Formats: sequence, C-alpha cells, structure tokens
Amino acid sequence: MDTKIENRKEIIKSLKPTIDWGNKKIENRIKFLQGLTFVNLALTILCGGIMLCSIITEILDLQFVEWNNIGLLVILSLSFVLNLPFQLYELKLTKHLMKLNTTTNFNGLQKLNEELRTIITELNDKLKNNWFTFLLALIILILGIWQMGSKSNQIWNYMKIPVILFYFIVFYKFWKNYKSLTKNISAAENTVANNVYIS
Repeated sequence: MDTKIENRKEIIKSLKPTIDWGNKKIENRIKFLQGLTFVNLALTILCGGIMLCSIITEILDLQFVEWNNIGLLVILSLSFVLNLPFQLYELKLTKHLMKLNTTTNFNGLQKLNEELRTIITELNDKLKNNWFTFLLALIILILGIWQMGSKSNQIWNYMKIPVILFYFIVFYKFWKNYKSLTKNISAAENTVANNVYIS
C-alpha cells in the first residue's frame, strides 16, 4: 500500500468529528451524516427564511412575523447554522475516505496531502479561526434570551443587521473552505483515476 494513501487517510481522520462514531462502519457514518445534514439544512433554510421575511416585511410595513417575537427562533438558528458547515465538511471527507479504502495505487500525492493537512488543521481550530463569528453568536444569544424574557428590549430592534452579518460570515467561510476542500479532493481522486488507468 502506498504510504501516501495511508498518510492521507490519517490526515482525514484527524478532523474532529461532529459526533463520536465509536466503531461505526464508514458506510453507516455516511448514511447518518447525509440524513443529519439534510435535516440541518432544512431547518437552517426554514429559520433563515422566516427571519429574512420578518426583516423584509417590517421594512415594507407588512404584518408577517414580528421581529420582536422571534428571539427563540434566532437562538435555535444559531445552532443549526454553526453545525451545518462542519457536518458537510465531515460528510465530504468521509466519502473521500471510503474511496481511498478501495484504492491500491496512488502517486503524486505529497503536495495535495500537505494542502489537505492545512485545511483540516484550520477546520479543527474552530475558535481561533472563527472567534468573531462565535463572539457575534454569543451577543445574539444573550440579546435573544433577553428579548424572550422582556418585550421592552429596544436593543433587539437593532440586531437585524448583526444577524444578517452573522449568516453572511458563516456562509462565506463555508463557501471558501468547501471550495478548497472540493478542489483538493477532486485533484486527488483524478490522480487515483489516472494512476489506475495507466496501471
């Protein structure tokens, strides 16, 4: 077995999982992650859609869902939107790991492995690389709880822009990381296909 394949597998396994898998088979992990990400994506779209409609209808002076009444929804959405990117990263890497387990010929991986190691190291250090996002989430959480307990919280009216900013930052970082991950995995899998074809 090519040591570069084994090295790549170890790099992938170094990603901190969103769930403690124990000895669960890789196929079962993929199925569970697919279901989990589907549910989380649906909830994120639902919560984000309601919040966006609330903001837009208030600007247009229409009655849909008042911003002052969705503090709990905003708090729940924080959990969904923060977890979703990491579940998608893990799903993509787990699928890639399954492909690696069926490969016996792999050349020219050193550079791709180092790039992957850098990406995963950054993903693992969530607090350091996302401190502003977490700080913004904490502020939204505190003010959301305050809003739920007090209808006279005027500060909550000014939280629309921070909430939109929070969503924008999370999705921008996700797009950037997912793009890098996809590029690296595609390059590696193309290398496998070419090597298998040549051999």
